[in-house]
Amino acid sequence: MKGEPKMKNIILTLTVIFAVHLSATIIHVPDDQATIQEGINIAVDGDTVLVADGMYTGMLNKELTWDGTEKHIIVKSLNGYENCIIDCQNNGRAFYFYETYQDSTDIIEGFTISNGFIYNGNLGGGAICCYYASPTIKNNKILNNFADECSGGGILLIRSDSKILGNLIIGNSADYEGMPGGASGGGIKTMYGSPLIMDNIIMNNEVTCSDMESGAIGAGIWASSSSSPSEIQVKIINNLVVNNSASSSWGQTDGGGIFLYCYNGSSLVINNTIYGNSTSSGSALRCIGGRVINNIISNNYQTGLSVNGNSFPVEVKNNNVFSNGQDFENCPTGIGDTSWGFNINGTASDSCYNISEDPQFTSDSNNNYFLSQYDSGQNTQSSCVNAGYGVPNDFGLLEYSTRTDLFFDEGYVDIGFHYLGYEPQENDDETVLIQNYFLTNHPNPFNPSTEIRYRLSDVREIDTASIEIYNIKGQKVDRLPVTPSGVEGSVTWNADRFASGVYFYKLVADGKEAATKKMLLLK
Repeated sequence: MKGEPKMKNIILTLTVIFAVHLSATIIHVPDDQATIQEGINIAVDGDTVLVADGMYTGMLNKELTWDGTEKHIIVKSLNGYENCIIDCQNNGRAFYFYETYQDSTDIIEGFTISNGFIYNGNLGGGAICCYYASPTIKNNKILNNFADECSGGGILLIRSDSKILGNLIIGNSADYEGMPGGASGGGIKTMYGSPLIMDNIIMNNEVTCSDMESGAIGAGIWASSSSSPSEIQVKIINNLVVNNSASSSWGQTDGGGIFLYCYNGSSLVINNTIYGNSTSSGSALRCIGGRVINNIISNNYQTGLSVNGNSFPVEVKNNNVFSNGQDFENCPTGIGDTSWGFNINGTASDSCYNISEDPQFTSDSNNNYFLSQYDSGQNTQSSCVNAGYGVPNDFGLLEYSTRTDLFFDEGYVDIGFHYLGYEPQENDDETVLIQNYFLTNHPNPFNPSTEIRYRLSDVREIDTASIEIYNIKGQKVDRLPVTPSGVEGSVTWNADRFASGVYFYKLVADGKEAATKKMLLLK
């Protein structure tokens, strides 16, 4: 047929174009497209827009967006936020999603976003705004952005289930001068959704109001959950919330660190460290409903923890609330009364195992909020170690650590913020560090005996193992041989011949310490 060669050429051309497109899954900026938005525009479902090192400014490098009903894409930097900066130049924000319906497969990763500025009438969100859109926002530095006469100095989420993961959210501001009204969410504001806010450092953000009847609330995080009683709602897990401030000349201030308004009590505030935040009045952590578990709330200027469970249910357990202007306010009966008894470590606690002890923070060359522990070489043991509710994996913290050597948290979860951990490797002498163990005792406090439960399950064979008992002076007072196997075992220590006081028990295998715990003998 005459038309056959022409048809074959058309089919061949289309095939080549289609094949080229299938292989073009990474769009490089500025090599393939000059600006970030131009890279986004030509991307299709599943593509990655990869942005090279540099400073990005101008109209096609801010107010970035795409239609999540047409494509789900990744927009990320080549070498991380230290090398790739979106400077909004105090005019607009970096990303703006308005009814664009992104989901968790749409990812924004690895940018420094700075100098965003949004004024009243533009929703808010100085760096990123998501309205009916739920992208994953991770490993970014959100720095020095501003929402004026609106809220969400860094990030604003409305009807969004975004995952906000591993970001530095620093020095952002929300300000309000109108009457009546208020500013909220200096770092993050979320309304009517079920976002996950996890592993972030939220520091030096502020909310301010200067006119009568204006309020300043939630300097680090302001969160209001969905009204649906069946949803898990807001999850605020493992964040370091430090040195944020809320101030108002006339109106209410509250939630210098976090403000949570939870309709049905199911929102979660778990394993955060909330430290050094300030308000003109009010608290560092204000929860109207929700579950408050395993947090360190310490050294905040006004009240540490204030809850309101009259209208909405609230649960407060296994927290360390210490050295705030006032530690507890409006909490359920018995919360904060550490004369009740002792937790599993022998630390004075209330009936929900909340304690009030110096967290004993320690630092390495980069980070300041590790917990002091014998196992990592410090001379003191923080009362937060192994004092939490549950185990690390219950809260997504299986490979995280509170130790300066970054070995994984094991046993009962430590209270407070965890850094990403490190799995011990083989030494040069082919001796493998003990890395899989379990150690606890019950009852604690005890009189005169306690059962010590243990498990050793290492990658090499262990020849000998024991439980060694030390007094408060560091003197070994007893040794209990145990079975060096991979199954859980127990041994009973009878302290009839010993005086009341604090004792430490160590799990030792082939001469190496695997763990140290504290127990209290009360006669």
